[in-house]
Amino acid sequence: QVGNSEACFLTRIKTIFMEKHSSRPCLDDLARAADGGHNLAAYLVTLLLYMHNGDVDDDDTVRQYISQVEGEEVSYAAATGCGGGPTSRWLSNKGCVLCRLPAAEVVLRTTWGKLSLPPPAQVHGDLPCAGGVCGYADGWERRALYCSEDCRLCQEIHFFEWEIGIRN
Repeated sequence: QVGNSEACFLTRIKTIFMEKHSSRPCLDDLARAADGGHNLAAYLVTLLLYMHNGDVDDDDTVRQYISQVEGEEVSYAAATGCGGGPTSRWLSNKGCVLCRLPAAEVVLRTTWGKLSLPPPAQVHGDLPCAGGVCGYADGWERRALYCSEDCRLCQEIHFFEWEIGIRN
């Protein structure tokens, strides 16, 4: 398993989504797969870490993996607009759209549809939503633009839970 990101990914799916849950599931194998470039693993680690609202290190890891999934450049200059202040850019969910259904299918196949998610902690909500068109899902793919990382991830958790059948 050490060098095989696919094996690391599949090894943990059943444990995370079927077995008794702690408030913080062990995501080491999924993170190892994500570090190996496995975008479905990066997608799931992002959602699970965000749901459990950990510490600053978790926040950094979430940012790293969502940037990997979305194909976004990760740099301080890009995040601050090179001027030290926040930018007014809208965030896309194109990468999440590409990962959502395949990740849900793998989870459902691996767990034979008998799954549950670990109980979520209160979602971050660090930044207020800009409102307006933020998160308006366009079409069956549910592509959207978001005003913040919080808005994008909260909506993506909702879409993923709907895809695996635990949210109406």
